[in-house]
Amino acid sequence: MATTPTSAGVPQDRPEFASRTVLTVHGVPAEDTATLGFWIQAYLTATVHGVRSPEVAGTIARHLGRFHDWMTAGFGHDRVHGGHRPRGHRVARAPHHH
Repeated sequence: MATTPTSAGVPQDRPEFASRTVLTVHGVPAEDTATLGFWIQAYLTATVHGVRSPEVAGTIARHLGRFHDWMTAGFGHDRVHGGHRPRGHRVARAPHHH
């Protein structure tokens, strides 16, 4: 993990996230019920909260919230579809427990 100074000057550990890093996201809904709200929260949990300073995390969350509002207003819903996956790429889902 890389160490990055925060706005307060205190070092903060930041994991290295390459663009092709695969993360396991627990509770992934079926593709026809996935929502932008779910994926925004999953992104914030996996890569922002506890990694970025609270100020930066708040800014990122606000921008994603604005995008969510824009998309919902434009499409009338926030359902999203994974779309096309390049050959050889898979989505790893955690086992669903009842």
